[in-house]
Amino acid sequence: MFKVDSITPEQFTELTRLAQEINSTLQKSQVIHILLSRAAEISGFQGTCLALFNDNQEAPEVHAHGISRELTAHVARLSMGPLRDTASAEEFSRIDDLPAGIEDAFSGAFCFSLIHNGIMLGLLYFFDHGESPCSENRMQVMQIFANFAATSVANAVLYEQRERKIRQLNILNEATISLSSEPDMKSLFQKLADHALFLLRSEAALLILLAPGSKQEIEQTYISGSLEHNSMLIQPRVSGLFSDMVAAQKILNLQSEDLEAHHIDLPFSLPHVRNLLAIPVIHQQTSTGILVLINKTNSPFFDKEDEDLLMTYGFQAALSIENARLHEHNKRLAITDGLTGLFNHREFQSRVHAEMRRCERYKHPFSLLMIDIDHFKTFNDTYGHPVGDRILQGVAATIRESIRDIDIPARYGGEEFVVILPETPYHPAQIVAQRIRGKIFEKSYGKTLGN
Repeated sequence: MFKVDSITPEQFTELTRLAQEINSTLQKSQVIHILLSRAAEISGFQGTCLALFNDNQEAPEVHAHGISRELTAHVARLSMGPLRDTASAEEFSRIDDLPAGIEDAFSGAFCFSLIHNGIMLGLLYFFDHGESPCSENRMQVMQIFANFAATSVANAVLYEQRERKIRQLNILNEATISLSSEPDMKSLFQKLADHALFLLRSEAALLILLAPGSKQEIEQTYISGSLEHNSMLIQPRVSGLFSDMVAAQKILNLQSEDLEAHHIDLPFSLPHVRNLLAIPVIHQQTSTGILVLINKTNSPFFDKEDEDLLMTYGFQAALSIENARLHEHNKRLAITDGLTGLFNHREFQSRVHAEMRRCERYKHPFSLLMIDIDHFKTFNDTYGHPVGDRILQGVAATIRESIRDIDIPARYGGEEFVVILPETPYHPAQIVAQRIRGKIFEKSYGKTLGN
């Protein structure tokens, strides 16, 4: 440790001014820029470099001044070696034997540890071309500057974390408002994927909906992001790790080494997957879908904070999905006949008026079939209404299987049915009517009626 009285009053004044300049901003990028440029000025060294560590012990984040981009990769490797422990224990280290790559550009270097509240934040490097020894005064100036740097970096990191939390909370709040006001189910599901992509800053996001009652069968997939959708092949079922994740209702976080070292049964086929984070969407202890984030854009991996954030979003997604399905179910109940499952009379009136307006505007024909079961009252009186209800259900099913998807079948009332045939003139409509009549005539309802 160096003595404070080894620096001159002028140097102390200059260091105080530099500390004020560094602390004038909390933006991490600005703090790093000021640190590196001023470090070169006060030390007189040609190059300065800052290696910031992360919580996951991965390669440090390296920033440089007066050093080529190619050399920063060497600095990252240097920072992960024994030098880190040496600098941490002694607060600084002189590097006489520089690794290949850096040695060609500089003759020597000093490394100072940035420690704040007992936590190692990073390493500050000073690189020099000169061969002359560094004076104690010069070392003291760099040490004091490194202490200032540690405090400034710690404040900038805390500010960045706070800003990220505020951003995430704002996105969650906006997503909640947006999702709660979306009446269309398909639009809602797409928004769920879009918001997840924006929230965790990934290249792609997938919302995989599982078929009701199934933990493996995929019902529908919604995709958001910049990855090529046309090249993505969705599998019909989830299997392997994804199936285990759904069954155990746990988080799946795969890094590049996991994807390279093992055969992973992904529920989609997509090139260039570097990392992946997936969670089950759970409602009332049942997995209804899967949220998948692919390729983190501002980091080489998804961390624990990303996992917690996606789980929080997943709870909101599960509630939104359930509400949307409940709304869709209620809407379907309002327009369908409870006994036959066909459209009810009110929905028929709405559809036939819409078809009439379309017909008048575009001068296209449509036809209307009226279907009635003969002697149905007598049948009901003879066999009872429960048996009559099963006959109505059988006839409705026969009508539905005899027409096109664009045709509109409805129960008009009692034993009367009606079918709207868009884009269908009179004679083709006669063929459809005879086909329905023939199928009903040929149909055996013995199993329906019982003995």
